Amino acid sequence: MAEVTLESVLEQVRQLPTTEQQKLREFLPKPEMVRPEFKASQIPPGRRVPLAETPKDCSKELAWLAQNQYDYAGQWVALEEDALIAHGHDLLKVAEEAKSKGVTDPLFARAEDPNALPFAGWP
Repeated sequence: MAEVTLESVLEQVRQLPTTEQQKLREFLPKPEMVRPEFKASQIPPGRRVPLAETPKDCSKELAWLAQNQYDYAGQWVALEEDALIAHGHDLLKVAEEAKSKGVTDPLFARAEDPNALPFAGWP
């Protein structure tokens, strides 16, 4: 059995009657329908989506929250690693205080009372 190559297929296409060649043209995708392959260098800088950053490791913040949530129950806390940066009942004020202290990427969490009844969404 002969090896099938692009050249041999093209030669067979050339030997087809005109009507069969037309059917083949209709069967093949149109050039405008084929999605071109883009490289990042071809996309203008303002149109590029930045690469996703690796998520920050929040294990120290979560450990702090697990140990101290009872002391700050019902409050928002701003944490950086195992340090409390700010806390209070108003998230915006907590965020402003953390920013004023120079912390650029704190973890914000609402400390829940571990002994409180679960909230079901109806007052």
